[in-house]
Amino acid sequence: MPLTTTATWPTLSEGRKAKASEVEAKFDWLEGAQLPMSGGNFTTGVYNIGSTAYKWKNGYFSSFIEVGGQTITASTIIGRPVKGWGYVTVTGLTVTSIQSFNISSVVRTAVGRFDISWTTAFNTTTYAVVGSPMYAALAAAPIYTQTAANVIVNVLNGSAVNIDTSFSIIATGDQ
Repeated sequence: MPLTTTATWPTLSEGRKAKASEVEAKFDWLEGAQLPMSGGNFTTGVYNIGSTAYKWKNGYFSSFIEVGGQTITASTIIGRPVKGWGYVTVTGLTVTSIQSFNISSVVRTAVGRFDISWTTAFNTTTYAVVGSPMYAALAAAPIYTQTAANVIVNVLNGSAVNIDTSFSIIATGDQ
């Protein structure tokens, strides 16, 4: 089927017998590219697949996924699988919640400085690790220092001053 910018849908009305072709046009097979539409027009950046409350169980792709202009391929995922991640909630001066994988503890050691211990240590200190504050107005959560067993993260505001706030972290490498 050629790609056009609009689609014409037959109108089905209560009390009126529909032709088989009208019903088939409404409930055709899902073949080819599935593109988001609104009011018969193609649209972009409007609809989600799933939600925070209702998630798909699995996804199967044979090529790549594009997220925010970045391409993720099987080799980028399989070549360096995620070995540890965490979302750390900080309230006041206290770590109040940790949602994580392969993180045994998170300890606040100073204002905006957190010592994260891995449940399974990495083989060397040359693994990749990245941190990010959970609020856009904040500058970064750069890595202060890392060993095979732990990493220390500084959470900074826009003026590069350490602050206590929630952050996320992800690590990949050989264990």
